[in-house]
Amino acid sequence: MNLESNLLDSISTGILVLDSDLKVIALNAAGQALLETSEARCIGIPAEKLLLDPDEWQELLTQVLQSDSPHASRSVTLMLLSGQEIHVDVMITPFAEEGSDTGLLVELLAIDRLLRISRDGNLLHAQETSRAVIRGLAHEIKNPLASLRSAVGTLRVAKRDDQRERLLEVIEHDVRRLDRLVSDISNASRLDSELVKEDEEPFDLIKTLHNLTEFLGDQASEKGIDFIADLPLDPIIVHGLEGRLAQVFVNLITNATSFCEDGDAIRVWARKRENRVLI
Repeated sequence: MNLESNLLDSISTGILVLDSDLKVIALNAAGQALLETSEARCIGIPAEKLLLDPDEWQELLTQVLQSDSPHASRSVTLMLLSGQEIHVDVMITPFAEEGSDTGLLVELLAIDRLLRISRDGNLLHAQETSRAVIRGLAHEIKNPLASLRSAVGTLRVAKRDDQRERLLEVIEHDVRRLDRLVSDISNASRLDSELVKEDEEPFDLIKTLHNLTEFLGDQASEKGIDFIADLPLDPIIVHGLEGRLAQVFVNLITNATSFCEDGDAIRVWARKRENRVLI
């Protein structure tokens, strides 16, 4: 079989040519680099001698030779004589020149770099997911802490017993939220967007708003912002996640406060209309 070595060497894929006895008759430059050997050292030796653990390799070559049909295998692991493990895609094609027995043309495409890129991509995705979870977790902790900080500050100057009682209820409520959060982190089997879980239950929306606006109003007043809480006296019972709803209101009012200037006004208004609550 006449092969132009310079043509084979110009191919970036590893090319291994075997005769009918599965002995090496040619190995291009890419194949030499991949298998960490030289063509001169390989010519005439059985293909199984190229690897440390050649059983599956030898079985595959034999099957293709006997079936006289092309075969492709993805992500094949080869243990080199140096002890290094490589991963390749393998394409084996039987061939026969006129007047000669069938041999095999073996193409070896290294995929270690592709596997490394894939692993790095998966790792990067996992890191991004972890960072997103941590950001969400920090947000969950920050809101009740802000409520506690404001409530404690107001409690220090509160003059009425009923005001003190409401502020103590706010503190107790947010302490329970933080306790649930820590318990969920300890017991969670996975870190995802559903990490913090609360049970839906009926609660007085107006009472929740009163508690929030009392200390949030103090924050606004410190910036010279007129804060008006126009809330009904009668309770409005709703069914849902009180902690999550309180968090939404804290975010809205805090954001509004940050964009207001001295002399501006913020008004929180709530009314019940038939089966709907307008806020």
